[in-house]
Amino acid sequence: MGLATEVTHWLQYSPVVVVRDPKPKLTERGNEAASLATFSDVDYVVWIELRQEGDGFTVVWDLARATDPGFPSSRDRTPITGALQDLPRKIADVVLNELDIEDHTASRVESRVAADPSAYGEFLRLLSPPSEPGGREATLRRRVEALEGLRSSLGTYPPAATALGTSYLDLAGLVGGRGPYYQKATLALVHAFDLDPGYPPARAKLASLFAKLGRSEEAVELLANGLATHPDYPPFHETLGYVLRYAGLMEESMASYRRGQELDSTLDNLVSTQDQITKSLIYLGDYDAALRSHAQVKSFLEELGRSPNEKQWFYEGVIHLYLGDQTSAVHAFGTGASLDPESVWTTFGRAYEGMALGDSSRVETVLQELEYREVVDGERHYRLVHFATFAGHPDRALNHLQTASEGGFFNTPYLEHDPWLVSLRASPRFKDLLGAARARHDAVRGKLGAASHR
Repeated sequence: MGLATEVTHWLQYSPVVVVRDPKPKLTERGNEAASLATFSDVDYVVWIELRQEGDGFTVVWDLARATDPGFPSSRDRTPITGALQDLPRKIADVVLNELDIEDHTASRVESRVAADPSAYGEFLRLLSPPSEPGGREATLRRRVEALEGLRSSLGTYPPAATALGTSYLDLAGLVGGRGPYYQKATLALVHAFDLDPGYPPARAKLASLFAKLGRSEEAVELLANGLATHPDYPPFHETLGYVLRYAGLMEESMASYRRGQELDSTLDNLVSTQDQITKSLIYLGDYDAALRSHAQVKSFLEELGRSPNEKQWFYEGVIHLYLGDQTSAVHAFGTGASLDPESVWTTFGRAYEGMALGDSSRVETVLQELEYREVVDGERHYRLVHFATFAGHPDRALNHLQTASEGGFFNTPYLEHDPWLVSLRASPRFKDLLGAARARHDAVRGKLGAASHR
């Protein structure tokens, strides 16, 4: 599985192919039903089998046409041999040559893993889905520790630096600002980008990090430049949609996500992108459309044989709360809490449940808990504005509004119309904060317009 993931890393250098991540259900040839269901919109599937022979490795490979009635086909192809760390690049090269794609190495720098087969083999194992027991935080901490241990051997290899930075970023999202992980993620992802600005995953992850840290203008610039060379790389469109929603450009955000859906219409991606579209609809105040969008997410999950997680239940509760349906809101928040009582989304949900029930004491308790946790992400921090306002602390609410806006959530149209902020709008400080948010909102709109005319 890890080797297959590494092949996608090399294929992603090409600006003319759209690459899907490997799926565990497809690790064995002959699983046609799962293949067609999962990859309903692909033209080709690459199959690889790694064999160790003496001191070296051999890869038996095939390029199967997904639209072939005999899918998956089987053809005799020359096996690929070499050192383990060279195999992903070689596989990507033969696949692109088979597809008659020329000049696919033009934007690639020839970064190499240190000549340490055992370190690289461990890196490949870390790219496979984790099988260790424990929760998500414990799993991420083990992954971070393992990648840190390999850093000296793999530090000049962009996918390794990107993997470490991504793990730091994921861990930061769980533990909040009290940990060192946003800073560590910044160092690792800037390093990955500096190693190779032409490696799309490093650019996309760095832009996502910048958005979370409030550096939205820099994120837009990174993504605009990335789209200029790789216009069909789905994460560029989807990360841009994320940044634009924070900036209050909801229609443009949804358009970016829908373009991402066109380029990658696998069910997993439809779930994640439709979730993001739902948020824009909430901010637009179109709660009925948001509820329909959320129902789409649930239908995609049903096709995947999965149930909504606590974050998806949280957003369902938020929609019901805005619609004034307190009973449905309380049910949704409670269902999410039963799935994961420690999640940040469950914590948010406890406060919103208190709002639905008119329990300011509960809201106050959660507010204090979140203030201690130091929620960094601007959009997430905006939740504290709601809680402080409801609990009767306008000054704290305005402080949190300033933090959220400086942290990248300067969604001016939403700030102007969010019904939970009615009591703050007469404040001169609110008007000042709204003006500062509008200036950034307009700057991002201008930057986006400039990029579209390049």
